[in-house]
Formats: sequence, structure tokens, C-alpha cells
Amino acid sequence: MYSVEITDVASKEIKKICKAHGKKVCQQMHTALKSLEDRPDLKGKPLRGGLREFRSIRCGRFRVIYKLVEGKAVVLVVGIGLREDGSKNDVYVQVKKFLGIGKGK
Repeated sequence: MYSVEITDVASKEIKKICKAHGKKVCQQMHTALKSLEDRPDLKGKPLRGGLREFRSIRCGRFRVIYKLVEGKAVVLVVGIGLREDGSKNDVYVQVKKFLGIGKGK
């Protein structure tokens, strides 16, 4: 069993998403995050490029970007948001900015 930890940035995004999209989306997000407690290494898809240490799962229209912490049973959620290809608001662009990783996927 893994412990799910959420960065402050991801936590703020969750609050914004829940406020804007309502209780149903908030419940879906909670369910998706809870699902990461069990075998997160088999869930979602591994990312590529600058985010190759991370994985992504879908939660409705949103993506949850997370990393397994080496040597610990911890899942670190670093970003949650919409996939908006080509937009500066794209969740992958925002996570790279937060982590200080160059442009592109």
C-alpha cells in the first residue's frame, strides 16, 4: 500500500477544479487519487522526455501527474489539470514550469 502525498501546487489546482466544476468532478478526483494507493506503478502511463520519471492517469477530462518516490511507498502528485495541447495552461507545461524543466514534451 502506498501513501499519496500532494504538493501545494497540485492541492491548489484541486481546490480550483472542485470549485469550478462541482462535487461530481471533486469526487472523481478523490477516487482517482485514492486509486494510486494500490499499485500506482501499474496505473496510468509513463511519460516521456523531461517528465520520464513521472506517470499520468486520467480523471475525467483532467490528468493527474505523479511520481513514485524511490525507496519509499510514496506517490507524489505534482500536478493536476487539463491537457490543452499547444497552450501555456496545459498541465504538462505547468508541471515542467513548476519543476524547472525546459519546454516541450
